[in-house]
Amino acid sequence: CTSSISLKIEMGVTLQHVIIVFLASLFLIQFSLHTWISSHHNPVSRFDSCPILNSEPKVWSAKQRRYKNRHPHHAKRCKLRRLGGHREDQYGGWQICETEELLVSKTANSAEDRALVYSFGLGTDTSFDEDIISQYGAVVHGFDPTPGSLKYVRERSASLPDCNFAIHPFGLNDKDGEIKLYPPENPEHISHNQIPREGARPVTATLLRLATVMQLLGHTRVHILKMDVEGAEFGVLETLLSLPPLGEDDYGDGSGLSDGWAAPQRDSSGGGPDLPFDQLCVEFHPSIHPGGQEAGNAAVQRIVRALARRGFSLVHDTGAQELSFARLAVF
Repeated sequence: CTSSISLKIEMGVTLQHVIIVFLASLFLIQFSLHTWISSHHNPVSRFDSCPILNSEPKVWSAKQRRYKNRHPHHAKRCKLRRLGGHREDQYGGWQICETEELLVSKTANSAEDRALVYSFGLGTDTSFDEDIISQYGAVVHGFDPTPGSLKYVRERSASLPDCNFAIHPFGLNDKDGEIKLYPPENPEHISHNQIPREGARPVTATLLRLATVMQLLGHTRVHILKMDVEGAEFGVLETLLSLPPLGEDDYGDGSGLSDGWAAPQRDSSGGGPDLPFDQLCVEFHPSIHPGGQEAGNAAVQRIVRALARRGFSLVHDTGAQELSFARLAVF
């Protein structure tokens, strides 16, 4: 009888031990799986060692800004500053408005007071990103899915201030997913695009919508959005601006892309949701528009007019290729 009781106790203890070991193993498996999924399937890494890269910038109210009572569409009504583009051909440089947020960012002690910049399409030139960090103390998130660019930027970022720059291996598009990007004809160039080219070996890249990127990074607004995304800018901006497909009325007389620039409206709603940026620097590529050059030219004009309806002034134009816009409220 005593042996029977002892056996039952031992069996009970053993069974309890087995259950504990089983539950602990199950927990470890779930934890390991969650860690693997986070590191392999989430394109954004959290920056635990650099909290500033996770910080949400302060949203300034109208009373906190310095306003100037001047004509809203005159390009000289904001103080333009050129950043980047130190080569003779000034490749990689952009014109921006020196806003109050940028001036405060220069000497900011808190993460929320630093200017936040999204830089899509880095290629092999980060001079713009380096300048806005060195001159304004901005926090820059850079994005590029192409292998050559990632290699260059990772080597170059070693010389940038700690915690002011982060590189993400994905690009920008009007929809989320993986897509094939094709290399340029000139082997000395590095920019890839979505246009299939016979004999070219594409790379598969992860492209995300702006809303998805901002959600992953935990941001609701950025001060400056820069995009040089080899033709994807049309779909991205048309989606953000809720524009329908191009129609016959969108085509001009072909006399020039600068014809018909619209003055921005002070009501920035423009019949759609607020845009999550204060300045936009974009390089248009009408020659690789899916509808051809003429459709690309028409798309540029239509996007500029739509931005004007949302209260964005065209502050710099290099011939309808590289354009800079600023929201009226920021200068």
